[in-house]
Amino acid sequence: MRAHTIGKTLLATAVCAVSLSACGSLPTDSSTSAQVDNASNEDSTEPAPCTTEQVNPTFVLATTGSVAGHVTITNGGPESCLLDSSRPTVEFTNRDAQPIEEVSYQPGNPGSGPIELAPGESAAAELDWNDLGDNCVARVWAMNMSVRPGDPAKSVDPLLNDKPWVFDLCGHEVTVHGWQKA
Repeated sequence: MRAHTIGKTLLATAVCAVSLSACGSLPTDSSTSAQVDNASNEDSTEPAPCTTEQVNPTFVLATTGSVAGHVTITNGGPESCLLDSSRPTVEFTNRDAQPIEEVSYQPGNPGSGPIELAPGESAAAELDWNDLGDNCVARVWAMNMSVRPGDPAKSVDPLLNDKPWVFDLCGHEVTVHGWQKA
């Protein structure tokens, strides 16, 4: 009986030895290291740039203060995106959805840099213009907006107290400030 127990012990030891030697150690050549590095980089890649198509914009007019309006975009896509433009591209339009002529759009304060927006997260930019005075050049019915130059624009109606609103544009200049995380 004792020989039988010794045989089992030797067999178990041999199986363990073979199993452990099969595991071996990780090779340390550069090709394997590069594969490990690439795998860890895949987890830390930046999201794709935000596009106008995937965001849901709103344009809310201010009722007090010096800021005349806020453009807010919300990531409506299923994945995070990177808002990599410094400010929105905007253009006020008239009743016929045509751009209002002779208006210049000037850059204002810079934004907070590239902003990552998870699904449902928002960023906002402020717009300033003169809406009082004798030199009113147009009545604004909507705004065309894109998050990056070259993206197809979306038309956004201005809202005041959660209701569609039109407003006067007095003067020929609109200041567009940079994106901030909302």
